[in-house]
Amino acid sequence: FTVMLPFQCMSNPNGSAGLVSEPGVMCWNSGIHTAVAVLGVIGILVYPISILGWACWITLMYPSRVASGQGLQLVRRYRFLFSRFKPSCYYYGVVNLWRGFLVALTPIALIEAPALQIIVLGTIFMISAAVQAWTRPWRTTASNVSDILINLALVTILLGVAPLLDVDQSDKEIILGGIVTAVICLGLATV
Repeated sequence: FTVMLPFQCMSNPNGSAGLVSEPGVMCWNSGIHTAVAVLGVIGILVYPISILGWACWITLMYPSRVASGQGLQLVRRYRFLFSRFKPSCYYYGVVNLWRGFLVALTPIALIEAPALQIIVLGTIFMISAAVQAWTRPWRTTASNVSDILINLALVTILLGVAPLLDVDQSDKEIILGGIVTAVICLGLATV
C-alpha cells in the first residue's frame, strides 16, 4: 500500500490533482511528486512485483523439480505456496497471491471511481469463486466450501454497499454502458 501512495491522486475543485496522503503536493506537476513517483515505481518493482514474479517462477519450476527428485526440498522451502493445496493444484498458491494483489490494487488504482471499484472487486471475487469451485484446490472439503462462501459473502457485501454510493448520473450511464458492452463482447467472443 505504501509504495502505491504516490499514485493516489484526487481531483481538486480548481481542476488540479493532489496526492491523497499529502494534498499540498500537486500530482505530475511538481518535482517533489515526480521524485516520489520514481521511488514508488522502484518500490513496486522491488516489493510486490518481485515477490509475485518469484512465486510464479517457483510454481513454473515445480513440475520439473518434482520430476528430478528435488520436489520435497522445494515443497518444504516454499510450503506457503504448496502445502495447503492438493498436489494436483500446486499452482493455486500463485492464484491466491494474484487475487490478493488485485484486490489490494483496485482501490488504489481506481481511487476516483468508487462505483468502478465495486464492479471490479465483485468481478475478482466472482471469478475467484468460480475458479475455486471448478478446481477445488484445498485439501479438505470444508476449506473449499468455506472459500467459496467467503467470496460470495464479499460479493454480497459489495452489492449492499453499492446503493450507498453518491455517483453522478452521467457516471452511472458511462459505467453501465461499459459493463453491458463488455458483457456482450465477451459473450460474442466465447460463441
